[in-house]
Amino acid sequence: MTGLSKIGHTDSFLTMLIEIRQSIIKEAIKHKGQRQNVSLDLLFQMAICAKKGFHVVWVPCLEADKPLRKELSELITEANVNALCSAGAMHNQEVGWLKNNVTVKVILSYKKEVVENNSIIVNPFLESHLQPYTELFLLVENILDADFYDVVLKVYRKENNLNSCECVYYPLMGGGGTTAKVMENEVKLRKHFCLAIVDSDKHCPKGSKGQTCKDVQKSLVGAPRFCNAYEMNEVTEIENLIPQRVVRELYPLQSGEIDVFSKDVSFYDMKCGLRLSMLVDNKDYDYWKGLFPERQTYFNQRAALKKANKKKEAFETAIKQNDCQILPGFSANLLKRVLDAEPESMMNIQQENIKAKVLLMKTDYSHLSLAQRKEWENIGRELFSWSCGMKAN
Repeated sequence: MTGLSKIGHTDSFLTMLIEIRQSIIKEAIKHKGQRQNVSLDLLFQMAICAKKGFHVVWVPCLEADKPLRKELSELITEANVNALCSAGAMHNQEVGWLKNNVTVKVILSYKKEVVENNSIIVNPFLESHLQPYTELFLLVENILDADFYDVVLKVYRKENNLNSCECVYYPLMGGGGTTAKVMENEVKLRKHFCLAIVDSDKHCPKGSKGQTCKDVQKSLVGAPRFCNAYEMNEVTEIENLIPQRVVRELYPLQSGEIDVFSKDVSFYDMKCGLRLSMLVDNKDYDYWKGLFPERQTYFNQRAALKKANKKKEAFETAIKQNDCQILPGFSANLLKRVLDAEPESMMNIQQENIKAKVLLMKTDYSHLSLAQRKEWENIGRELFSWSCGMKAN
């Protein structure tokens, strides 16, 4: 699987295709009748998990061993055992797609298992706080981001004929430095499958990552593998993923205005536009100077400031003091308007918001730039892998 950019771990993306091994079943039966039976409680919870469609629960030993299945049915009822085995009742083609294309699965086992195909082995005794039966916790920088990723995931499922599976997740609010702190807390709790999706905040393809991205990376040092993060690589932030036609529905090109969409805007700040203060790094400066020669006056100003201030601190201070707009952005409320989250009081503005949202909901990959399509596919694949489940019973 190429194109995926992850921080915190270097393995392929994870999946919430959860396989329960025979050792869990055996342990539950071994302690039947006892007041405390952690294994049996876990199986009850995983049956509910399967019924609610939180994850795809896979128990191959119950499919192969009918006496074992009958013995477990006497403890947790046949209905619950059927729920645990519901993945086996899925169409073989669908199960086959999951097993072959969602490359990493979670294995619940008390035994020391051989790691196969980058599987995540979880021993419920050792990870006693983990609740594998709860839905994915999706950590986003703004709660609105989760609504946008709903659309990305919907398009991914449609493009890959995956509508027979459901996807369930619970959004967690981050934002700036808070994102890393929330992840730190999730790592400390070790209770949930937690995935963060973070902007790269790069100003050019080879630019430096933003502080939020770096902080989240630090928060995952030594973290359990069921806590992880996806870092955007093809664009700078979520607003760069909005299709051009949706943006232009809200902000039509004005006479005499430079059409930024005639260039690659993958790393353009869609909210603030391009400012002189964004060109401190030479890589950013060279990239945007080459992309918009029409704004040569501003680039010359930056070059002059660099020449007059040899020391890094002096140059950063000078460029901050002389900061100015090189190209305009589309508004800090761009994503809100696209999602029609806070319709403006003016009727014409509200209608524009609604039209933009309709266009967004009708998006397919043909409406995206090459960079957008890569990022939509990668995020869709990543989010599906973490949150896929059965259709709820």
